[in-house]
Amino acid sequence: MPNEAHIIALAGNPNVGKSTVFNALTGLRQHTGNWPGKTVAAARGDLTYGGERFTLVDLPGTYSLFPNSAEEEIARDYLCSGEAEAVLILTDATCLERSLNLVLQTLEAADVPAVVCVNLLDEAAKKGIALDLPALSRALGVPVVGTAASCGEGLDELHAALAAAVREKPRRRETAVEYPRAVERAVRVLEPALAPFAREQSRFYALRLLEDDALFFTRFGADLPALAAERIGEVCVRARAELGELTGDALRDALVGALSDRATALVRYQDGTEMTLDLGGDVPTTSYSYFRWSGDDGVYMCDSGLTDALLTTATRLLPVEQPTLSKDLIDQVTLSRADGETAVLLSNDGDGHYTGLLVEPYQYPVDPEQAEALLTALSSFRLGTREAEANAEIRAQYGLDDPELTLWIHQAAGTVGQVDENGQLAAVEVREQALRFVIGRAEGEVFYTCEYAGSCYLVSRFLLETLLAATPDTLVARQPADLGGAALSDILIESPLGDVHVTAQYTERVLPNNDIETDAEGNTVYDTAVTLNGEEADAELLTTLTTRLNALTASGDLPDGWTVPEDEAPRWRIVLTTVGGATREIAAYRLDAFSDALAVHGVAIHYVHEEAIDLILADLLD
Repeated sequence: MPNEAHIIALAGNPNVGKSTVFNALTGLRQHTGNWPGKTVAAARGDLTYGGERFTLVDLPGTYSLFPNSAEEEIARDYLCSGEAEAVLILTDATCLERSLNLVLQTLEAADVPAVVCVNLLDEAAKKGIALDLPALSRALGVPVVGTAASCGEGLDELHAALAAAVREKPRRRETAVEYPRAVERAVRVLEPALAPFAREQSRFYALRLLEDDALFFTRFGADLPALAAERIGEVCVRARAELGELTGDALRDALVGALSDRATALVRYQDGTEMTLDLGGDVPTTSYSYFRWSGDDGVYMCDSGLTDALLTTATRLLPVEQPTLSKDLIDQVTLSRADGETAVLLSNDGDGHYTGLLVEPYQYPVDPEQAEALLTALSSFRLGTREAEANAEIRAQYGLDDPELTLWIHQAAGTVGQVDENGQLAAVEVREQALRFVIGRAEGEVFYTCEYAGSCYLVSRFLLETLLAATPDTLVARQPADLGGAALSDILIESPLGDVHVTAQYTERVLPNNDIETDAEGNTVYDTAVTLNGEEADAELLTTLTTRLNALTASGDLPDGWTVPEDEAPRWRIVLTTVGGATREIAAYRLDAFSDALAVHGVAIHYVHEEAIDLILADLLD
């Protein structure tokens, strides 16, 4: 169908900015869940470019398509499923060599057009790393696009490359990984038997069969004649004979690249001698990791606790890039807990007055002080030390599978003030952002665990107190006529005592030298023209009435199940309009002999004393 979205798989190692690229390309147009039959999170996002629709499928971060985990198995199976029309492979510009293993494996596994994205170019530049991307493109035989997704660099070129890949479906030049000679001999024996079914993916499936991985039969078994399956089994036996002693873990080492360095530790002794430890991947089904040491070509195993300690210590020493959150630009926040979601729309009038509207689980104004406290907490949020890559094991270890809170933040594009490297306050343009923070469990009395952009951090619990305490009950306004100090231009009150209609117009006060007059705090001074029911009135009347309205306070919560009567007119009604055009309607319905139910924009959760309207109007109708 012409309007059907093109599906693109997004693959990459952990910690290469995959979540940042995914969010930058899709914004808030995202859908999350779990992969079928798995507890691993799945995310899809929609985007439009050049009039065409695309769906980006964010695969779990993985170092290899030779699976040792549920995440790696999901990534491999999806890339081989044929569902995607193209694949976007993310790499790390600061350490490109570590990403190329997955790039080459993906090019072998996925029989669709591919685009390689070299992300984190800005971080690479800081480290003095320069990359020849055209040369990399020629070597790989696929388009290569450089990006710095966190600041939006290269995203337009990435859009164009993806659109071209699904539109033109270019045939890529074969780029094969060269394995040890015994493996290559075995592949040459087995690959021709698979080619009629797997076509350009036959080399990849041959490698899997050599490992006793039945992926080929899972993928093609339904269409495989019995004689063909039998013949492939016989050829597979002959092919494995070519491997000689290269079997089991030794074969996995050769294929997976388990000896690819995850980190290098330099050990220096007091006598001046040095030793270099190259830390490799984890040994399957054990608590050990591979390592090599200088002066020996052999491969050894060490307790993975040593590897974890060295890697964790290194990550804790690295600077943490903080998300840019501005109190004046955040316009939506959703706090998701096991018992439901609390969603709030936030705004400000530019004069320091903040308001909020609760939209989930019901629509109701947020108390202005609570709205400002929420924005202050969000803009003050800071990540602590980075603990680890947020893989399935770490998520379980840090309580991120069953989080205390999941925080979704939308921030509009705009200008924020930031202190530059010289200590000077500078105006910085920020892009529209959609951010997600998963708050896990408490770590002692000071920290909570937090997942953000594919990594796990510690976060001070003092920065989270306001967010953790934010619920509909704590956020909703109990003084519904208090609009947080915003100037009112129109007040309409309809009541049994009579109607009151007050209007106000504000004019900047100009000094004799034509400067605008300001008060001691630098705020503009206005002259206010007020009318009461069409007649000119003293400006003090507006001040008095606004003070009384702000004091209107709920006496308590309505009984469960009480709803606004459909066929009953309100006993009294107030409509407030601000200078900025925001309105609020408050209506009262008889609850009992002493109380009125209070409905704000038709939603009733509180009641007030029946004399509340009398206290507001008092002498205004004399």
